Amino acid sequence: MIRNGSKLLIGLTAGSLVAMVLYGVTQSWGAMGVVGLAGALVALGLLATLGVESGEGDIERGSSAAVTASAASPAPSSSLWPLAGALAVGLTIVGLVTHQMVFILGIGAIVAVLVEWLFQAWSERASADVEFNREIRRRVMYPLELPIAAALGLGVVIWSFSRIMLAVSKSAGAIVFMVAAALVLLFGLLFAVRPRLGRGLVAGICAIGGLGVVAAGIAGASAGERTELIEAYEEGHFSHKKCGPEEDKYFDKKPLNHVSLKSGIAGRVILENGRLRAEMLGIGEQPVITLARMNSSDILFENRDEGIYRMAVYLGMAPVSHDGEVVEGPDGEPLLEEVVDCTQLMEKNNNGVLTLTIPKPSNPADPYFFYVPGLDGEAIELVVP
Repeated sequence: MIRNGSKLLIGLTAGSLVAMVLYGVTQSWGAMGVVGLAGALVALGLLATLGVESGEGDIERGSSAAVTASAASPAPSSSLWPLAGALAVGLTIVGLVTHQMVFILGIGAIVAVLVEWLFQAWSERASADVEFNREIRRRVMYPLELPIAAALGLGVVIWSFSRIMLAVSKSAGAIVFMVAAALVLLFGLLFAVRPRLGRGLVAGICAIGGLGVVAAGIAGASAGERTELIEAYEEGHFSHKKCGPEEDKYFDKKPLNHVSLKSGIAGRVILENGRLRAEMLGIGEQPVITLARMNSSDILFENRDEGIYRMAVYLGMAPVSHDGEVVEGPDGEPLLEEVVDCTQLMEKNNNGVLTLTIPKPSNPADPYFFYVPGLDGEAIELVVP
């Protein structure tokens, strides 16, 4: 027999399905709306299934004990979920005026509080047997609570370690990792050698260690990133390559010099005897290199000359942007800059690969081409249909 509460949940599940389909049809299956309604559909369907299977706490379906009068049922225990719900709502409101991620966390906290509160109220009224009620709640909620709690705990530990590593120097970071690994190994050996240690002692040691990691992570976040990382972010050491003939302090540090897997390249550019020549895979030597638009293509550069050289590619002009906004000149027109990409500097008989994904076709009036900075008069045209 399906009771009224389960009927309500079944109706809400059906309504969520209809709403998801209508939203998808009318809004071209927008990802955010469809995912949200699909989540509601799954959650309500799960609750409806649990309600039907458990008979909404019918004691005759849950145990063999006799049904007792309502007056004999124990009073519900106190709960912190209303307080947690209020905090979650406050977090959501703060997220509306601060940051999108804070708002998303608040919504997630509200959903978690509602689910926990719902199952606590349901389990306390499953029967007159308090132990049976606790057992049925554990059976239903532990498979959901424990993996989520473990994932959240692991995420907090990872975040804490990341803040520590970003705050301390490179040498100190290695020492911190070695000390942390030694402590984990030490206490792991202690727990293995002394298996009869009290559960409270083991839990206390783990809790102190976790709180220490979190406290260190908060301290690292308060201290901020180390100076060289801030400098690298502000100057864009790796996002803005310096493609001139001179060596760059950051981009050319520890060059790869050798590409082991060459079967996937689209072509190669070879510098030999002061001249550039191009070869296309499976075709041979060609006067130009042709690449498909919006496809990721690898071009291998081989330096067979004395000296240290890099290969660069000119990909036309593009508007200058700062923080996602186009920068305008004094005349109101967008400022333009050259789009250039390049490999690291290569010594003789070394090679490097340049991966290109070109969004726009080449223009005969302003053609694309490969060249070697510092080597005048040598270039290989790049055609993008």
